Amino acid sequence: MNRRERRKLEKQFGLLKQYKNASPKEKAEIRARRREMGKKLHEQHLERIENSLREQREATEARVIQSWIAKGKTEEEAKEILNKNYEIQEKRRLDLEERDRQRKLRKKLKV
Repeated sequence: MNRRERRKLEKQFGLLKQYKNASPKEKAEIRARRREMGKKLHEQHLERIENSLREQREATEARVIQSWIAKGKTEEEAKEILNKNYEIQEKRRLDLEERDRQRKLRKKLKV
């Protein structure tokens, strides 16, 4: 649920009017509750995204393994090749991060 929808529901249930007429202490409590709910909604959204990405990755891995099995490799060999590819990708990612870090250091020293 996005912010616009939440605001519409708050208005529908009279919470905006209640907030408008509240004392400063009550307003602070309401803001704190809103902040907590926003954090919970954000965490739920991140979890849904992570689960979706994991499911997509698992489906892709299964298809790749099946295609290698169809080409004559065993399941163990296919999984081993897949793991080696992941290791190579991780090493490449770490190398790029290190290169960026070095570049930023050099740029900082020049200024």
